[in-house]
Amino acid sequence: MRSTSIEDVKEALDDYREQRFDHVKTQYEASQWNAKLIYGHTFLERMLRQGTLHLLPKSVHKNISIKDAKYRPQVAFLPQAPDRGSLAAFPQKPSRRYTEEQQAVPV
Repeated sequence: MRSTSIEDVKEALDDYREQRFDHVKTQYEASQWNAKLIYGHTFLERMLRQGTLHLLPKSVHKNISIKDAKYRPQVAFLPQAPDRGSLAAFPQKPSRRYTEEQQAVPV
């Protein structure tokens, strides 16, 4: 944020929402489904649990886990941690201050 004015705070919150909301919404919905799978008591929920846990191929479970693990937000004012695994993380927008500091450093 450039200042603590209402406009700058709103702009920062809008930027934050733009970056995070879709990922959070996806994880929230997945959490609701997982709760139904794990704790569901109705007949339909028990059948869904059996089908999901026993009939879906392992590759489907793996792909879901990979998709969930790709979103790894980090603190924006620190240098981004390198990708060390076989899965690249979604790109993250660096903070304005960090970008300016990187540009000011002579090469």
